[in-house]
Amino acid sequence: MHGQEIAAIDRLISRERSKATSPNGAQPPVRITARARRRMSLSAMVGAAVRKMTGDFDREQIVQEIQAQNPAFTETQRIGRELWKLMRDGELKTVQTGRGRIPAVYRKK
Repeated sequence: MHGQEIAAIDRLISRERSKATSPNGAQPPVRITARARRRMSLSAMVGAAVRKMTGDFDREQIVQEIQAQNPAFTETQRIGRELWKLMRDGELKTVQTGRGRIPAVYRKK
C-alpha cells in the first residue's frame, strides 16, 4: 500500500515536471508575482530609522521615517520605549527631556 502511494506521487511529480519544460527543452522563465517581504521587528525598524536621522530628532520624526518605508505601520505607541532602550544602551543621547505631551529630543552619539 505504501509503495503504491509513493509510486503515485512520483508519477504526479514527473507529470508536473514534464509540463514545465517547453517542446524545445528550455525551461520557461519564472514569473515573479510579488516580492517577498521580510517582516522586521519594531526594534529593528526603529534602529534603522535612527541610523538615517541626522541632528536632533524626536519620536514623531522616527514615526514619519518608519511610515515612509512601511505605510501600514500603526504601532506608534511603542516607539518611545524602543528609543528609551537605545538611550539606555548608549546609542542615543537625550538633548531635551520630554514632559507629558512635549516629546523628548534625541541625538545620535
